Amino acid sequence: MSWLRSTLRTIYRQTVQRRSFGHSRVNAAVESLEERVLLAAAAIELMPNEQLLLELVNRARANPEAEAARYGINLNAGLAPNTISADAKQPLAPNQLLVDVAEAHAQDMLDRDYFCHTAPPPGHPGGATFVCYEDNPPDEYVTFDERITASGYNWMMVGENISWGGITPSNIPIDEIAHVYERHRMLFLSEGHRLNIMKDAYRELGTGVQYGLFTNWDDGRTYHASMVAEEFGYRAGSGFITGVVFNDGVNGLANDDFYTIGEQISSGVVTATSSTGQEYSINLGTSGGYALQVPDGVYTVTASGGAVGGNYVITGVIVSGGHNVKVDFDTSLPPTPADADSLVGRLEDGRVWVAVSDGSSFNNQVWTTWSTDVAWQDVQIGDFNNDGKEDVAARNNEGDWWVWTAGENEFIGSEWGGGWAIGDGWSSILVGDFNGDGLDDIAGRQSNGQWSVAESNGSSFSTTSIGTWSTNVTWTDVQSGDFNNDQIADIVGRASSGSWVILQSSGSGLAHANLSAGAWSTNVSWHDVFVGDFNNDGFDDVMGRASNGAWYLAKSNGSGFTNVFAKTWSTNVTWHDAQVGDFDGNGYDEIAARSSNGTWYIIRPTDGGGGTTNFSTAYGGLWSTNVSWINVVAGDFDGDGLTDIAGRASTGSWYVARSNGNRFFNQLWGAWTTNKTWLDVSRIRVV
Repeated sequence: MSWLRSTLRTIYRQTVQRRSFGHSRVNAAVESLEERVLLAAAAIELMPNEQLLLELVNRARANPEAEAARYGINLNAGLAPNTISADAKQPLAPNQLLVDVAEAHAQDMLDRDYFCHTAPPPGHPGGATFVCYEDNPPDEYVTFDERITASGYNWMMVGENISWGGITPSNIPIDEIAHVYERHRMLFLSEGHRLNIMKDAYRELGTGVQYGLFTNWDDGRTYHASMVAEEFGYRAGSGFITGVVFNDGVNGLANDDFYTIGEQISSGVVTATSSTGQEYSINLGTSGGYALQVPDGVYTVTASGGAVGGNYVITGVIVSGGHNVKVDFDTSLPPTPADADSLVGRLEDGRVWVAVSDGSSFNNQVWTTWSTDVAWQDVQIGDFNNDGKEDVAARNNEGDWWVWTAGENEFIGSEWGGGWAIGDGWSSILVGDFNGDGLDDIAGRQSNGQWSVAESNGSSFSTTSIGTWSTNVTWTDVQSGDFNNDQIADIVGRASSGSWVILQSSGSGLAHANLSAGAWSTNVSWHDVFVGDFNNDGFDDVMGRASNGAWYLAKSNGSGFTNVFAKTWSTNVTWHDAQVGDFDGNGYDEIAARSSNGTWYIIRPTDGGGGTTNFSTAYGGLWSTNVSWINVVAGDFDGDGLTDIAGRASTGSWYVARSNGNRFFNQLWGAWTTNKTWLDVSRIRVV
């Protein structure tokens, strides 16, 4: 049957103000929410058709004039001018109590063949004997606000829209999805229902969509019908972050940046993390929808797990004044790299390029330009203002430090001072948090053996001496690490006598003292020496390869090193581009190196039981020997928590050896020009 033979009737009821709530109850509700952290709350369950109706309502609220134009009317058609403003209205969050009320009322109207905001008493047959009392009904009749109250929804303001439509004869099936769109269209065309849809004060909505046979006693016909109820609500408390997770265009469905039935992601978790570290989480409903009630603040919202298929992250979500914010996730787009590493490099013309990772490729961007009148030196990478993004620091001709802090697709440079005199012969420049305040600092050793730290306060450096090393020996393999697990960086180095010395933190600020930590043999030369936690005990260690091929671990216990033989590698090949990282994600740092035949190998520590560590050599993959490789660097470039290795071929192409936990798989991620000289190329985390 055509729609011309369908029957439609709609009724609305104006907003009801409930005035019996005292301020003390309202305040208590707000305060209790502010203090609790919600973890994996139960999902809000709507049928996909009900989620679609919610999305249509929120589409209208997001752009009222566009919705009116879509249906060929003026926004205030049938109303006094400016009754409904063109301003966006806050999105409505689904509420399970309101959903249950809406579903039950829609089903009850089908079951008892009536159409009214006021339900007949329990046991009443409805149908032709029912009288619809919209005002002053008999006590035994149940109004919509009484139904909402009985559900336990602690409301201050509620409203209801209902609508039905169908075709006859009743044995003809209806297009259930098309009926959802039509119910919304007809409600929006009706000025009274439009007022409810557009009332900005509402924060929550329950949608009920039911299908079945319905006898319309106005004409005596029975219809195959859809019945819709919308329960609008406002209650005391904070606002919501709400939305839907969907795979736009999946299986040939409309790729239109809008939820379509069949696109829903039916499992997963949405988490909102505030700037102060509080987390609020909820499981996705089977329709893909969610709602998180959160205090005012700035949030990072993540959809992950289940059928989501990756981490989707939206940052900078601001909840203010208790108003709702809509955050949708479209999983047809690539997942957001979780703290993915990128690359940074500088050309001789001063332009600083960042190859920004999107998890599967590099996007080359110029983030700043440095003066070419300055001979920049000692370029370092660190998070000097503790904003979660790494910055770039360099020393100018006068010895003062400049820092370029990472912003949104740019570096913002300023002079931070520090006053490292040019004539002091600085060496062994290291980055670490040397005072435990969460801000990275810069340490360096002068030619007189004195160690100094440019201590960051988030916007400038001040320099303090923290110790002295002898100038009568040559120091090698100088690196930073946390060898006593006090969350403050130490400095380790090996004297020409073979002795290891740690300039170790006392656990309080910049206070450090020299510790004799052990020794390595001087009868062999040492290569590929790295700091890392190679036995996963929280103490950083040192690991290196002797000229006879033997790998040794200088295992820290917090007060010194114990030497442990690990494994032997062949001396018949030359080893290149050794890197340290957790390539398999088990918490143990590992070392990977590439042999002269192009094969990557990984020395892999694992738990040996009883406090021991086992070591094995694993095959890591293969790089071509037909090109030369430069700027090889380790980092988590795809954001999956596993360390990868990036390298630039002599052709200019960047390749990433992506780890899957067992080995590397090579992918072409981009290219840099080969016509220029690249300086200070490094891994950096700016997203």
